Amino acid sequence: MTQNFTWSKIKEGDEQAFKSLYDALFNKLIFRATYFLESKEEAEDVIQNVFLKLWKSRENLEITGSIEAYLNNAVKNSCLNKLERKKTRLSYINYLSNTVEPNTQQFTDPFFIEKLNTSIDSLPEKCKEVFIKSRFKGRKNKEIAQELNISIKTVENQMGKALSILRDALIDYLPVIIMSAFLK
Repeated sequence: MTQNFTWSKIKEGDEQAFKSLYDALFNKLIFRATYFLESKEEAEDVIQNVFLKLWKSRENLEITGSIEAYLNNAVKNSCLNKLERKKTRLSYINYLSNTVEPNTQQFTDPFFIEKLNTSIDSLPEKCKEVFIKSRFKGRKNKEIAQELNISIKTVENQMGKALSILRDALIDYLPVIIMSAFLK
């Protein structure tokens, strides 16, 4: 089966041809997306979205070259867009962390507090321990490293992982956090 034949079948709505294309290219595309995103889970999300868009827009989409090249470009562009959104989100969060005073009682919404507590509880055990010592007990990285008998680099990695997980979990509250920072 040639790629052009597969694409024409997909345009006609042939689900088996679409599944064959997916099966044939998934591993190549996941490798490419993981290279950009450094996360297999995020890479899988990107691949799923690219294939979903392909299926939904198949009737109106004109692919004149290789379907593989088209999908490679779509995955690359989706990864770059995802990285740009992350970078923008991170710059907002970094700005807020430098402007919002710690330990203020700004976030008293019970839904936010519940979501925050649930998100912290869902952190991997070491990650959670490092996060709590840093953010709730005010310990410095060096102190945490000594207490847990781990390297400072491990503490930094665990904090980075914790903050990344919490950012993703609390993204819906970002507008509230931003507004409260500007209204104080």
